[in-house]
Amino acid sequence: MVVLFQILRFVGLIGIVIFIWLLIRYKKLGNRKYIKLAGIGEVISCTLFFSSLFFYSNFITEIPYSSEQFVGRHKDEVVKELEKAGFTNIKLKPDKSLKKDSDEKRTVSSVVVGNQEKYQDKANFDKNIKIVIAYHEFLDSYAKIGKISENVSVKELEGRLKSLGFNEITLMQEIVKTGDNSRNGSVKEVSINGQEYYSVYHKSNYFPKDSKINITYYEKDKDAITVPELKISGPYTELENKLKELGFTNIKLEPIEIITDINDYEVKYVTIEGHKYESETLSNHFYTKDTEIVIGYNDYSFYQEKKRTAEKEKLEPSSYGTVSYDAWNHDEVAKGTKVQVAGEIVQVSRGLVDVTLRIRVDDSWNIIYATVPRGYFDSNILAEDDKVTVYGTATGLTTYETIFGAEKTLPSMTIVFYTRH
Repeated sequence: MVVLFQILRFVGLIGIVIFIWLLIRYKKLGNRKYIKLAGIGEVISCTLFFSSLFFYSNFITEIPYSSEQFVGRHKDEVVKELEKAGFTNIKLKPDKSLKKDSDEKRTVSSVVVGNQEKYQDKANFDKNIKIVIAYHEFLDSYAKIGKISENVSVKELEGRLKSLGFNEITLMQEIVKTGDNSRNGSVKEVSINGQEYYSVYHKSNYFPKDSKINITYYEKDKDAITVPELKISGPYTELENKLKELGFTNIKLEPIEIITDINDYEVKYVTIEGHKYESETLSNHFYTKDTEIVIGYNDYSFYQEKKRTAEKEKLEPSSYGTVSYDAWNHDEVAKGTKVQVAGEIVQVSRGLVDVTLRIRVDDSWNIIYATVPRGYFDSNILAEDDKVTVYGTATGLTTYETIFGAEKTLPSMTIVFYTRH
């Protein structure tokens, strides 16, 4: 067919040239009859020429490689290149002799085009010509497993392997107590003939169909509880009851201090296995019934109780300790330290807000400079020479000006309460 189209194209081209020459000649002679015949001939010649070009481009194509260049290429690559070139009648002739190797070995040994075993690249052929590709193929007793996707289900993988002809398949469970439900039934690892699959896999390996395949997969513990999506909102008791209904037995409550009763008892967060959720929990996850679940919630009463406890502790004498006067006088007692001091009042100075007391703590006339709120003092009056024990917090050292104009520095404290002896 290639030769036929080439002949038609050549004849059409020659006809075009001849009839153009005749048209010019007869026009000069003024012979109208022959001019008409020459015009008809010109139309026929053009039709032959352009028709041959059209049919040539639609039925004829170039082969991409020479017969030698095809050899050694992968079968799939060769098929793809021939189809890309426009060839439509491609036949495969496998030589089933390969054993225990990868897909890369399925290479072409010859490509016969029509009856031609030898040809050059870019040679023209009919698109529908028969092309036979001879290539190396694996024995029928081998099959390609290919890539095993992450988190593939054990049922899917087992079914796929059996459809390929593998029958020596052993399934082994690994029980999991917590996780995503999508993990349940998914493959953890695969071994073929005792070797971990990915250590012997590269690209697309072929394996004997009688290979021993072990599949380890995850199986959810039969007692595990699946948690639906839980919104972190509303009264904590509703969430607590819902978790109990699901079967959880290790639920802990964690009150959060708030200073007003707005949103009192409102859930703020849930912690499951150390993961803190503040908007909503992970849905479709499963856990064992004894998994620790902590519900954090607003609790105004917790603040009130804490405040009452603090006030009670504030007035508990045993919570205040004694310190060395020498250490205090050298500013070695940290500010805010809870201290108690016993001694004798040597001076009382009343102010509008506070009352200042100077207390002698020993016979060496070591003095403490102490201030007490005026309101407390007015309800618990002290006078000079009173014997007292005062309780409060150390404020370091205080420097003041004496009545003689000199500066005096003393250990100082703020009094919370005192007792008079």
